[in-house]
Amino acid sequence: MLESTATPLKTYNVLDVPVARATMPEAIAQVNDWVQHTDVPRLVCFTNVHMVVEANTRPAFRSVMSRMDLNFPDGAPIFWLGRRRHGARVEKVSGPEFMPAFCEQSVELGHKHYLFGGMPGVAEATGKALEAAYPGLQIAGHECPPFGRQSPEESSDMVARINASGADLLWVCLGCPKQEQWMTDHRHLLNVKVVLAVGQAFDVLAGRTKRAPAILSKWGFEWAFRLVCEPRRLYKRYMVTNSLFLWLLLRERFISQGTVSIAPTAASRHTRIG
Repeated sequence: MLESTATPLKTYNVLDVPVARATMPEAIAQVNDWVQHTDVPRLVCFTNVHMVVEANTRPAFRSVMSRMDLNFPDGAPIFWLGRRRHGARVEKVSGPEFMPAFCEQSVELGHKHYLFGGMPGVAEATGKALEAAYPGLQIAGHECPPFGRQSPEESSDMVARINASGADLLWVCLGCPKQEQWMTDHRHLLNVKVVLAVGQAFDVLAGRTKRAPAILSKWGFEWAFRLVCEPRRLYKRYMVTNSLFLWLLLRERFISQGTVSIAPTAASRHTRIG
């Protein structure tokens, strides 16, 4: 295997979570480089406020995030913090935007893709949508794992099917934090080059979920659009989680300036955001 000549992407910290200082082309180039040069599966996720708060309130998930090879900046606050510190070298890199952009380049490069997750039929629909958009794209397989905990035999069979497909990239859509936990738990068993946790990308690409209008996404109000569309499911995530994120940022700033010394509360140590 040829040695990589790519320059590793630098990171910036958001509440102690390292986030890649990357533009979309740089993000795509880095994953392409790993497909060509890595000897072990690389793990990638697209970091939003929900994930950062999870990492700051649940030590187990913080450990999972620390094992990712790259966390790309998804979610407006994560992107804004990077842009404020590093300027135009940081762009929003979300799963639903990265996946089709990467697949478009994959046609010429000959990468093989496996789609894992989503509700029954969604992974298959996502594959068909991508193949229609990018003729020649190689979908090596797709699968929707059963809901809930799998038996060791079921888990082993799923991994065997992924490996037998010859896929270079495994796209995982199980929702946070389940997808990130699954990736780290199965990394040592997989033969793929890169595993990417892409959240709602399957639903968006399969046409099951609408993306926010471009103007709302540009100005950081995609969360508001999603909240209006799915208020019951997303109320806690956006209203509670976003408030906690702001509190954690303020606490970090005050502590770094030496203004106050605030010990973590029992709630902040043990709260789980759904």
